[in-house]
Order: sequence, then C-alpha cells, then structure tokens
Amino acid sequence: METSAGLENKVFAGKVNTMIRFGNILLRENSSYMIFNEDRYEILESFDREEMIYPHYSESDIKITQWKGGQHYYAKLGNMTVVDEDGNQKWDSFNEAYKQAKMFLSENN
Repeated sequence: METSAGLENKVFAGKVNTMIRFGNILLRENSSYMIFNEDRYEILESFDREEMIYPHYSESDIKITQWKGGQHYYAKLGNMTVVDEDGNQKWDSFNEAYKQAKMFLSENN
C-alpha cells in the first residue's frame, strides 16, 4: 500500500513530466493541472522561479487528524501532507503535529 505522500509525489512527477513534454502547464488552485494551450488562453503575466511555489495557505488551512484508536497525529496544509525535513509525516501529539504544520507553512509560503 502506498502512503499519501507517495501518491502526492506521483502526481507531482506527472506535472513535471507534462511540463517537460509540452513546455508548460496550467496549474489550478485545487492543485490539479492541464496542458496549457496558447490558442485558448492569453498569458497576461509570466515569470520564472528557481524554486517551487506552494499554494498560498494560511494557519486556518492546517488540519490535524488521528485515526480512530490510533496513537499518531497527521498534519495537512490544505490537501498537502506535511512532511518534515527528516521525512516524518506522523507525530506523537496534536501539538507537535500542529507545530510541524506551522513550520512547514512558514518555510513554504
């Protein structure tokens, strides 16, 4: 069984492969994407960045969950799984999960 983060990585890889194949993609706020067809859309502004930009989330988008009967807590920022610098995506307390989500938010927003 694949983890949520593993599936998110596959989706991200799909975006990158589509961008490489077609030169660009149109990203939507809900994290979906499609091939950008310049005949159907007009570019009003563009720029290049060296780093990946995450959707603009705020602290109100943090969700902490725990499986029924489970001992670990999981954090999401919108629909993105929070993963710390060591690859952890589960924590032993609600407060630790929330702290990690706030750190992730400040580093990626």
